[in-house]
Amino acid sequence: MSLPGTELRLPWRLRLVNWFRRRVRRWFQWRAPANPPTAPDSLTWQQSRIVKIVAGLVPAHRLPPVVLRRAYRISTTPFHLDARPVRTCRNLRLDSGLRLRIYTPVSAAMSGAPALMFYHGGGCVIGDLETHDTLCRYLANTSDQHVIAVDYRLAPRHRFPTQALDAIEAFNWVASEAASLGIDVNRLGVGGDSAGGYLATLLCQQALKPTLGGSPVRVPAYQWLIYPAVDFREEGVSGSFAGGVILTDELMRYFGGHVIPADLDVSRADVSPLLAESLVGMPRGMVLTVGHDPLCLQGHRYVERLSSAGVATTHLHFSRLMHEFVSMGGVCPESRAALAAASDALRDLAWVDKYT
Repeated sequence: MSLPGTELRLPWRLRLVNWFRRRVRRWFQWRAPANPPTAPDSLTWQQSRIVKIVAGLVPAHRLPPVVLRRAYRISTTPFHLDARPVRTCRNLRLDSGLRLRIYTPVSAAMSGAPALMFYHGGGCVIGDLETHDTLCRYLANTSDQHVIAVDYRLAPRHRFPTQALDAIEAFNWVASEAASLGIDVNRLGVGGDSAGGYLATLLCQQALKPTLGGSPVRVPAYQWLIYPAVDFREEGVSGSFAGGVILTDELMRYFGGHVIPADLDVSRADVSPLLAESLVGMPRGMVLTVGHDPLCLQGHRYVERLSSAGVATTHLHFSRLMHEFVSMGGVCPESRAALAAASDALRDLAWVDKYT
């Protein structure tokens, strides 16, 4: 079922949220120190302040998922970039009940444009269409392509591989309906942040060697990964972030404990994509890593493996940013710069003349 989605301007709710964000931004500008830390590996002042605001009461890993989901939605809203209107924003529900949201940018052609299947972050436990709505609008408009956000089912009610199968189902449906959606199926890519990057990576590997019970109908044109999780082994967690950041080592274990069944071997390649025997044949892509992140090391290792397999890969690294920076562009200049670089890379991937 399709809901009306033409936007002449932003819905009133998003205009109100933007009004609130502008006041939060002014507060940050007023409170900014005259001489903030500038060391190449120091966390920016704005991010440190956000950590104190949103993580200063109860550690996230001690909250039940239903509470953490609400807290995540509320706590990330104030710090985003302002939401921008798109040409259309349509909500769809597939016959299975899976929900999609399709963003058509203001500048894109109504037919034959590239498209990004976007899978949101949140450890496969939290996050939804609303928590990443602003980001998807930004990506659609700045990369000049459709963005299809997927509201996959969440753990712990739905454990692995449910999320991966939902990702594949959504991808296959869009591929089959590409012509009616105005999408060039040959330029249909996948991507996401954190757990969303994990699902995009799994989908690409399943297109080459299906093992989970669902097979993508084609290899995606590209993979666009923001600090993806690619290794669920204990050694995949850095052990360096007990606090002072949004995503701590303990929160990583919390997500893994809810998503991965206790009897599942996490060294399987279809659970931990980093451990795949070969990455030959994976689509070209971009991997963005940040310095203050338990996933940083595994992201670097994944880039190395892609490169050694001959996969054309752009690696962007921002040493002063932390996991979840994508929701902080409204108040943090370094976050805005990283988002702009990632969006430029996405546009290059979507509009490349020839895929290899």
